[in-house]
Amino acid sequence: MPTDAYFKRHKLRDPVRRAASQAAYRERKRNDPMRDAQTKACLRAYYLRHKDRLLKMQRDRQVRLGAKFSEQQRWYGIKFKHGINKERFDEMLAAQNGVCAICGGSPTGRNKQWHIDHDHETDEIRGLLCMHCNHAMERIDNIPGWAFKAAEYKAKHS
Repeated sequence: MPTDAYFKRHKLRDPVRRAASQAAYRERKRNDPMRDAQTKACLRAYYLRHKDRLLKMQRDRQVRLGAKFSEQQRWYGIKFKHGINKERFDEMLAAQNGVCAICGGSPTGRNKQWHIDHDHETDEIRGLLCMHCNHAMERIDNIPGWAFKAAEYKAKHS
């Protein structure tokens, strides 16, 4: 059988055509305005159909991995949300001499974990903060004049 006839019959077995076909499919999906809503609906329906099994698998994994599970979840979330891995995080912390970038203290609060301060407009990472400084930065970013109002309030009640 000639090569052309073979690839005509098995056109997706040709790696070049297969790659072009996959790229065209991804492009169609990317440009479809309903894609996100459809995907979300499908994932939600799947979750609801298999909720018991999925939750059991998650509990089994938590038991099997123990404390390592929550640590894995934390680093997965950091990688997904901020795009940095543990090595980059450790480099940032070392550059700050292991202390909060604002107050110079160690992490406080319920979890005693570092918070990654980032600009919500550009997603640029600014540094690692303790919980209290992170919450203060959130207020400064979201409430115009908050720092001045807080200083006035403190002066008034001192």
